[in-house]
Amino acid sequence: MRGSKIEKKKNFFNGRLKKYTFHTFWMVLEKVIRLTINLFVGVWLARYLGPSDFGVLNFGIAITTIFLPLVNFGLQGILVKELFINFKIKNKILGTAFFLKLGISLIVVFGIWVSGFFDIYSDDVEKKVVLFIALSLFFQPFLVIDSWYESQANAKKASIFKSLFFVAISIVKVIFILKEYSIVSFAIIYGVEAAFIAIALSITYLRSEGSLLHWRFDFDILKSLTKKSWLLVFSSFSAVIYVKIDQIMIASMISEEELGFYSAAVRLSEAWYFIPLIISNALFPAILGAKQKGNNKYFFMLQQLSDGFFLISFLLAIVVTFMANYIIITLFGKEYNSSVIILQIHIWAAIFVFLRTVLSKWLISEDKYRFSLISQLSGALTNVLLNYILIPLYGGVGAAIATIISYSVTSFFVLGLFRQTRPMFLIFVKSFIAPIRLLYNYENFFKKN
Repeated sequence: MRGSKIEKKKNFFNGRLKKYTFHTFWMVLEKVIRLTINLFVGVWLARYLGPSDFGVLNFGIAITTIFLPLVNFGLQGILVKELFINFKIKNKILGTAFFLKLGISLIVVFGIWVSGFFDIYSDDVEKKVVLFIALSLFFQPFLVIDSWYESQANAKKASIFKSLFFVAISIVKVIFILKEYSIVSFAIIYGVEAAFIAIALSITYLRSEGSLLHWRFDFDILKSLTKKSWLLVFSSFSAVIYVKIDQIMIASMISEEELGFYSAAVRLSEAWYFIPLIISNALFPAILGAKQKGNNKYFFMLQQLSDGFFLISFLLAIVVTFMANYIIITLFGKEYNSSVIILQIHIWAAIFVFLRTVLSKWLISEDKYRFSLISQLSGALTNVLLNYILIPLYGGVGAAIATIISYSVTSFFVLGLFRQTRPMFLIFVKSFIAPIRLLYNYENFFKKN
């Protein structure tokens, strides 16, 4: 009887492990496909546009990204958690989140289009780029479907459809490059790409879960979601500020050409950020499950995840630092030679970005949303101040230095200041010495054997 129970537990564990592994595989595969195609098409586009126009395009993307936290309303991680726990009322949760985000997106896009804010830019092309890219915000509400599949650790179908639609829109971009279309055309494509992703997610949901018309708005759920997410709105907004404000400040304080150099380096540096995001998203249900079983397994999983992310990001930073010159010249050409040193500096921010994904999941699982805001706000303030000082002196290089310092503040140093966040601070400290710990364990293993 005892053996039967042990066997059942073993089979259950193996089944769950297989499910999370399969889920992670499909999410990673989708991102690898997108990364590969984006790298190819993005580099081609950067060569075609040149540093100046490439800078204008990225300026439009940066401006639009500033409004993303408001449209998403801090719901991404919260939705996964709520759907994991309350999956029986998924139609009410998804419907409420969808209509909330839809209402906000309509207000934001309408505000961008009618506001005289953009009249301060004398370049009409720059204005059109911003306005057309802003249309992508209309389709953000459909990303709630992604949250459903993440909560159920079932990303296969969504990943396949999103990949197919992404390939289609990438082919259109290539055609536009070959036909030498204007920069405004590529801004329009950015909005169309968001629409394609929304269509892919909708088709996936219709085929596996039923009609979107079953979604229902529920005022009680709205109150519950907004009560938990409003702090994350400001937290996400602060995060976007310290991620994108450097690009806006470079364009405003130096030139679009300097932003083009910086954007080329940053695209290569940030291309790897999907790794911790996908893995942590895929394992988030497992982390929540471990938390329900006790702190030992829960914190062991967090430590293992943190150690793995540190080692991956550290090795990545070393390789890219030494290969930066070859990578930039090969991909973008000698015209982007100024991007080399920017990439060599900016890539080291990956260490703190990788660790931040672990911290974000921990903050959500612990309902410590206030500290998410505090940490992100500290990073935003640090980044704006350092950019204001360093960009006029060193241009894109100064922005890269500011990025590393601000990321370290928001994802590491500020955690040591509060008793409630000190457990994650200590986990990260252990991760920084992970190579030494691994070497020590390796030596002890051979001594015992």
